[in-house]
Amino acid sequence: MSSGGVAHIFSCSKYIYIIPNGKIKEIQAFDRGVVSRILVAEGQLDERRAEWASSREIIKQLLNTLPLIEQRLRAYERLYEQGLVGMNEYLALKEERFRQFHGLEAEKSRSIQLAAAIQAVERQLEAQRAQSLAELLNERDDLRRQEEAIWQELAKVRDLSSKRKELALCLKRI
Repeated sequence: MSSGGVAHIFSCSKYIYIIPNGKIKEIQAFDRGVVSRILVAEGQLDERRAEWASSREIIKQLLNTLPLIEQRLRAYERLYEQGLVGMNEYLALKEERFRQFHGLEAEKSRSIQLAAAIQAVERQLEAQRAQSLAELLNERDDLRRQEEAIWQELAKVRDLSSKRKELALCLKRI
């Protein structure tokens, strides 16, 4: 429920809240800002987690295939020494092992970087939530002070209204 004039009056369960005019849009904008900053950070966190999961899968794949390539390389080396396969085939397999090994090392480094990025985004998100909570608590305290001032003004108006009614009764008696 809202009223015109200086404030909006809201009732929620057994409480009545008075929010000064002009504060409603400010509160809504603040809420949208808080939510959007948290959603952006959560989106970044989801992206980093997905990248990290993909990186771990690549590492598993490379760890599984590297021993097979090394086994094939040893077999080709024996065949090459016996003259049963050409040098190009042997070197191509050796090059493949080299690429796999360095790909594995690069992916491990990437995985470590992604894990660190996830921790950084988690800390950022935690800091954002803490900051947002602090801002909300400050805003709540400010609104409570304003509400109290409005209640005091309302009490003064009621007191003046009561005195006005008493004065009107006194004037009628005269």
